[in-house]
Amino acid sequence: MCSTVTSSPSSSSGKTLKIRKPRTKETKRRLVWNSRMSASFYAIVCRSGIRSAVPRQVLIDMDYPELTRSNIASKLQKLRHKVMEINGLKSTNELTDAHGQAYFDSIGVTPAPAPVRNQFRAQQKIAEPSHAPSFRLGHVREPTVIVRDPDRMM
Repeated sequence: MCSTVTSSPSSSSGKTLKIRKPRTKETKRRLVWNSRMSASFYAIVCRSGIRSAVPRQVLIDMDYPELTRSNIASKLQKLRHKVMEINGLKSTNELTDAHGQAYFDSIGVTPAPAPVRNQFRAQQKIAEPSHAPSFRLGHVREPTVIVRDPDRMM
């Protein structure tokens, strides 16, 4: 929101000035990556591969409440560009997980172990809710297409 203020008539410029009102919504603060967060990020990206890593999964695996998907996406994009620059690649289509692995080996990053929660989730048997009906629906017949002649009235 801006309010308009016109300069006084005695001034020769006659400019219109816009004065910004303070925002009513609280703006998000800039995230500063500490060394633990960065180490965790690099280890997770090393495990999944620099080309294969997706921000949503990295966010879930990192488990830091102050991080957002856009924080992860930005850092991942910067990392990919850095690896591309080091390897002399011109586009992200040329980037492979092997390029990232070579970079991580050079800086001494080891892959993070797979999260425990994913292993247990695969082993758990999904129980049907008690309110679910005990019968199953049979085969549902496909609808038939009826084509009618628009010139002929019934």
